[in-house]
Amino acid sequence: MPNLTNHNHKTDNQPFGVDGAHGAMLTIDPHALANNYLTLKSQLRANTRCAAVVKANAYGVGLEIAAKAFYDAGARDFFVALPQEGAVLRKLYQDVRIFVLAGLLPGMSPFYRQLNLIAVLNSISEVEEQAAFAVNNNITKLAVALQFDSGMKRLGMSEAEAHILSTQSHFLEHFDLQLVMSHLACADMPQDRMNQTQLSNFRQLSQLFPKTPHSLANSSGIFLGADYHFDLVRPGIALYGGNPTPGLKNPMQPVASIHAEVLQIQHLEVGQSVGYGATWQARKPTQVATVSTGYADGYLRSASTSSQRTRGPLAYLKGKYVPIIGRVSMDVLAIDISEFSNGHIKRGDLVELLGKHVLVDELAQGCGTISYEILTGLGQRYQRRTGQL
Repeated sequence: MPNLTNHNHKTDNQPFGVDGAHGAMLTIDPHALANNYLTLKSQLRANTRCAAVVKANAYGVGLEIAAKAFYDAGARDFFVALPQEGAVLRKLYQDVRIFVLAGLLPGMSPFYRQLNLIAVLNSISEVEEQAAFAVNNNITKLAVALQFDSGMKRLGMSEAEAHILSTQSHFLEHFDLQLVMSHLACADMPQDRMNQTQLSNFRQLSQLFPKTPHSLANSSGIFLGADYHFDLVRPGIALYGGNPTPGLKNPMQPVASIHAEVLQIQHLEVGQSVGYGATWQARKPTQVATVSTGYADGYLRSASTSSQRTRGPLAYLKGKYVPIIGRVSMDVLAIDISEFSNGHIKRGDLVELLGKHVLVDELAQGCGTISYEILTGLGQRYQRRTGQL
């Protein structure tokens, strides 16, 4: 009779603890986060501040972990999307500026004031509501930022509204204007004429507020050159390992890795299929490993392959790249391990699905998406830890 008492056998390269509830580990590297911040900061002039965008739970890697890494590296300006994200960050740090990119949500002025959150005002109606709040509560100067649309047509006030605010002083007389900003639409395409158009438009807009610091550049905008830096830059995806210079070598370090266990190994004969829909069929004898991660963990279903769509993302196992085969299921996926000799891969071995060997942009490309979606979709079922990748 087999010995069933040793339920916690692990291979030598496996980091999971015996209390692990999931056969996959998500590791976040705080040192890589800090190094990425410092790399971006090194691109700037001495008088340009480098903020950190930590919206969407710091692009999925964890707000507390990321904020500490950036704070320890010197960041004192942070951007979030929503006020509740700002509330979480404010509990961690009292001596930082927190800008809310969604602007002033209706009726939320007291909340912003209580937590010292800086609303990025995107419309005249937001300006009027925040000004009325300041007047009604005898607040002499309320910290705000103004965003103007320089061409993206997403958030921000028009050139005409900028002229109104700059010429009719009653709109801004109760504000401590912290920042005038806009956002680049095509910064990751440096040859796109839209960049120069937006730069020219923003220069004209910013001249209406000459005494206020200005901000235009996001991650890729930093690498467009010093003309785009102004007084403050707002990197996001580059902090988390995404390549801000597509087509060139990525200057950033990967910050997240996913390692998942092999659950089972099977042999397929020619013509046999794997996964839902039987979309992938073996054209030769194939060794298949089932791996403990699926789309419920954020590993996108679009990573699926079939006999017609043979090119998807790769995984990394014991020094070799191996393909994903068949449909990604809710909880598992399959990889082709035919490159290994029989018995070389065992139940419990670790497969890298994201990390030093499978970079986030490469995984995103294989899934037909962008690195932002990969990171912000990282699931909550993973065992999470911090450490070097």
